[in-house]
Amino acid sequence: LISKGLTNAGVYALPAELGTGETLVAQRLDAQAPALVTDAATSADGSLVVALTYLNVVELDPADWSVAGRHALPGRQAGLQQPESITVVPRTSADVVVGSEGADSPLVRLTLRTGKAENTDSFRDRWNRLIRTLKHE
Repeated sequence: LISKGLTNAGVYALPAELGTGETLVAQRLDAQAPALVTDAATSADGSLVVALTYLNVVELDPADWSVAGRHALPGRQAGLQQPESITVVPRTSADVVVGSEGADSPLVRLTLRTGKAENTDSFRDRWNRLIRTLKHE
């Protein structure tokens, strides 16, 4: 989870076990999120985490949540008046689709990675490392 804020946006983790019918409490991680995040998404394999701001798409390293890259949005000429939604295109882990607020707003596909080596750790490996870290804090 990523909170939206101008100066104190945060990254939060949910418990490893997600039960139904119970209140879940997210724990804030020692990580700073980009300012004014409007949406975020991850690829199915966990190799790509992206946060959408009003100005760009920010790639985050899922191992430590540091900024791995920034990608400018095409802007108003592409119809993105106020970017509010993002998703990772399945099976690519390189492309995202960004949407804007409002009726009849376009969806714009962007390629983020070109020739970048894929992370060899699985999502499960990174998740388990994160859980072990949280248990030791």
